[in-house]
Amino acid sequence: HLVLYQQFESISAVVHTHSLNATSFAQAGREIPCYGTTHADFFYGPVPLSRPLTQEEVDGEYEKNTGLVITDRFKDLDPEKAPGVLVCCHGPFAWGASGIKAAENALAKLTGPEPEDSDSGGQVKVPPTTPGSEKQNPDYYVATGVTDQPDSSADLGLKFIYQSNPGQYKFSGFGLSIITLVYDADSNSEIDGSNTKTHNRMQVALVRD
Repeated sequence: HLVLYQQFESISAVVHTHSLNATSFAQAGREIPCYGTTHADFFYGPVPLSRPLTQEEVDGEYEKNTGLVITDRFKDLDPEKAPGVLVCCHGPFAWGASGIKAAENALAKLTGPEPEDSDSGGQVKVPPTTPGSEKQNPDYYVATGVTDQPDSSADLGLKFIYQSNPGQYKFSGFGLSIITLVYDADSNSEIDGSNTKTHNRMQVALVRD
């Protein structure tokens, strides 16, 4: 994030998520085309895609190098007209002049379309909402038959941590009464036909109206 603050002088906040839709595009190595007016309200054109990090960059200063591949992608782009990016094989980053603007720009990507030729067979329909409760979701995400991409799948486990009190938030002029559910997420993903496997542990928040 520090690299982005240093290179993009107009921004004051950065938001990084692992939303299903935007992350699916990032994992598939595809930009998100402009499919509707909500996208066009925030992004002047498609959501851009960075190049993937090299193995040396991953093994070295991973966080800094993630910022560098983002700024490298924006050498000929205006970070105000495209206030976000997909880091190839990782996920979405968004930014703005304030925390609220960064969150709005992230939401514009989170609500985008799902990739074609994908099937979320084991998707979490009702996440656990009792403190300490857990839910395992084998094949939470499955992508098969995507052009020029190997088949891939991911398992996801969620453990409920806590729920916030209801709060008000305005998005594109509309008022939302939302609550935030926070989980420990444990995911394992695999790309067919290779030895590529990843394991991620993180804390995630689900915002619901």
